[in-house]
Amino acid sequence: MKNKLIYLFVLLLTLFIAIVSPYEFPVFMLAFELIFLAVLLLFPIYLSRKIKISLQVPSLTVPKQEPILIEIKIENTSRLPVANVAVGISYIDGFDKTEISERTLGMVDSRSTVILRLKITARYAGKVSFRLDQAKIYDYLKLSGWRVKVDKDLIEALVVPDMYEIRLDLDNMTMRLGEEGDFHSHERSGDDVSEVFDTRAFRDGDTLQKIHWKLSAKADELLVREFSMPIENMVLLLVDLQWSGTQKWTHMQSDGMLTMIASVSYSLLVQGCPHEVAWLNGSLDEFIRLPITSEEDIYELAGSLMDAGVYEDQCDLEDAYMESYSLGSSSKVLKVDTHWNLYLEGVCVASLADKDIGKALPELFIGV
Repeated sequence: MKNKLIYLFVLLLTLFIAIVSPYEFPVFMLAFELIFLAVLLLFPIYLSRKIKISLQVPSLTVPKQEPILIEIKIENTSRLPVANVAVGISYIDGFDKTEISERTLGMVDSRSTVILRLKITARYAGKVSFRLDQAKIYDYLKLSGWRVKVDKDLIEALVVPDMYEIRLDLDNMTMRLGEEGDFHSHERSGDDVSEVFDTRAFRDGDTLQKIHWKLSAKADELLVREFSMPIENMVLLLVDLQWSGTQKWTHMQSDGMLTMIASVSYSLLVQGCPHEVAWLNGSLDEFIRLPITSEEDIYELAGSLMDAGVYEDQCDLEDAYMESYSLGSSSKVLKVDTHWNLYLEGVCVASLADKDIGKALPELFIGV
């Protein structure tokens, strides 16, 4: 606005001088200023067709309290440099859908590409989405601007919760392999024909029944199926997403629950203990089950739980799970609820609602 007022003042002053002056030079100056203004007005319209702006998030999985890097890529295919590009971007919190907008400025030379980098830090674990809202090109004096078409698709990043190693005593737990069960080993093959563990090249001694004929035809070589090995006895981690009462479910409470779940799962993983995490979907009619065999599975777990949300209806998770799935005689059941309580075989072994969860979790000792 300031530049527009200044240019308008210059025009009016030149017009006044051209009227009162007996010389022709002020008239030429006025004509030049008007032509120059027309060029400036057309400048962003032309360049808007030569500019491409896109949004990139190099790392879609980021630990909590670490900045998320956002890149805005501006490509200029014209022979003219662009001195003023304004880009608007929005951050959308996946928990409560809070939207924060930010505006950044940049410039790009002729026939070149520039990347503007922004960093944001999420306070809580969960999902964060990013979107280009708008982009605008201005002339060299910022007298006029023209919008550039941008892709407004959301890019979603996951802020993973902190993971603390809990001291677990697994000495009393025997992991027997090879018996019937609903959980299968991801490390060893077995004889359960209901689940395929992997495929490999045909070797002497393999039976014809194991040959995977469709894959063999595509690969132009004989491939055989390796079947899975069931794990009869395992650790089951149930997540109770029931939340009722007058208090609202907050982002801080969600963050604490995710931290507990991730820490328990991570601690079992460190101990080499195969386990499964299960929770009820929103309609309370089906269990979501996720075997945990790597740290990446814990990241997937955190994202899935954020999508699930909490529910008000009460349900006995253990009984509901047993009605649909079987557990071995030596299997152990852990449960984490929305009040930051940890249960082992129905007995509360840790209650962290009024504690600093980051300090309390490493101090826990649980005999599984």
